[in-house]
Amino acid sequence: MLVCAAIVVAMGPFGAVPYRDWPARTLYWLRIMAMGYAVVRPCLVLASAVARRWTLSETLTWPAASVLAAAPVTALVWWAGPHPDLSRPAPSPADFLDAYVQVLVITAFVVLALGLARAWPGDGRTRGVAAGRSAARTADGKPALARRLPPGHGAIFALSMEDHYVRVHAEGGQTLLLMRMADAVAAVDGLDGAQIHRSWWVARSAVERCERRGRRFWLLLPGGLPAPVARDRVKALIADGWPLKEA
Repeated sequence: MLVCAAIVVAMGPFGAVPYRDWPARTLYWLRIMAMGYAVVRPCLVLASAVARRWTLSETLTWPAASVLAAAPVTALVWWAGPHPDLSRPAPSPADFLDAYVQVLVITAFVVLALGLARAWPGDGRTRGVAAGRSAARTADGKPALARRLPPGHGAIFALSMEDHYVRVHAEGGQTLLLMRMADAVAAVDGLDGAQIHRSWWVARSAVERCERRGRRFWLLLPGGLPAPVARDRVKALIADGWPLKEA
């Protein structure tokens, strides 16, 4: 966010603060970026949750969240702009629309930056885990991901993605790790399982039964935990012997 603020300070878009007034412009954009992030970030988390729940792409839900988040951010900018004034009259529809479009442009820029940061390869948090499939198991035969779990955990039977985190479902409890799903899947290489959905990996032995709800399959895991099966993965899973049946 500091990088984004530095860029807009240098660009000076929309003439919100006089171009030559660098201190005022810097303070203005730092304040606006901080307020905007406080609104946009929860909206993106919600958008990611919706994408997982309805098997949608985040390339659709994140822009939708940006469009929605820009409205409250516009209100914040209106009353806390270059000269904060809570007694300022509410904007007319035309003024609000003009400010909204400007805020939406900046919001889209910020969301793009967050998306690129999220997808950045070689993240130091996961570099050790993603060192390669050959290093996916420890000396005692456990998957490499087991090294990141607290003592006393049981066998890993599922992984689920939650925004920037992966929830590791193991016998005896769950652990939330800050890492990418692809790295977590690579770190359980060698276990008999499959990535049944972009946000779910499941061990074959953990499947208690399969349910079909409408057009979608769900695998029921220990404790009644439901894991969705992506429609484009069904045929491959059936061919691999998973307990799925097409209508």
